[in-house]
Amino acid sequence: MTKVQFMLKWSGRWVVVALMMVPLLMSCQPKSDTSTVSETGQIATESPAWPSTKLEGKESAPDSVRLSQKITFRQSNGVPEFSLQFKPTGGKLLDGAGKVIANLILESDGALRLTDVSNAVVGYVVRTESSIRIESPKRSKTLFSFAQGSDGNALLTRNNGSTVYQLNATDDGYEIATDKAALYIVSARKGIGQLQTSEGQTLMSSEGAIAPSAIAAFGFDKLTQAQQAGLAYMLSAEAI
Repeated sequence: MTKVQFMLKWSGRWVVVALMMVPLLMSCQPKSDTSTVSETGQIATESPAWPSTKLEGKESAPDSVRLSQKITFRQSNGVPEFSLQFKPTGGKLLDGAGKVIANLILESDGALRLTDVSNAVVGYVVRTESSIRIESPKRSKTLFSFAQGSDGNALLTRNNGSTVYQLNATDDGYEIATDKAALYIVSARKGIGQLQTSEGQTLMSSEGAIAPSAIAAFGFDKLTQAQQAGLAYMLSAEAI
């Protein structure tokens, strides 16, 4: 501290006044940034093109789903059947030989445009707050909706609200059924996913971490391959 003296006239007399000057300390350090960024790709930055896909319920997509990743699905004999490729701009569904079956292209509004091998638009997959909608090529009609409840169970319904598939949550996946019969069992453990019949016969297995609901999408026979891939893509994307 510094003492400063000066003269002050008081009642006709000059008086010496002493003041103690206290230095003002100002921090020039910037505020620490406590915000964190979820890892959604090979680099730990959020990509604006990657849609949020968190559905209400217990399931969230695995942290290991990457912006650049290919999940291979194999037949029961080990032969590759197809693969789902993820990219920051969308993805591709490839057959066992690596040829394109469908292209998945992210639009600026987060919708996923589905095109065939000749780049003709065959549909859209659109995320809302409560569901994922599969729409017609001109986006004029909702064909199917996938929604998950707070109990972890999920439904695939038609545009008229009727149920196509019911997914009952298990510890590591789902049991898939229609209103008539049990169809499939889906499980995902330690990066290995399986689609099995209700009797336990393996129909398809996946290499690489992927959400059980995304595996289930490939058992939805009422959907085209492009629609299955688009739904699986949306269900696999990590919530930000």
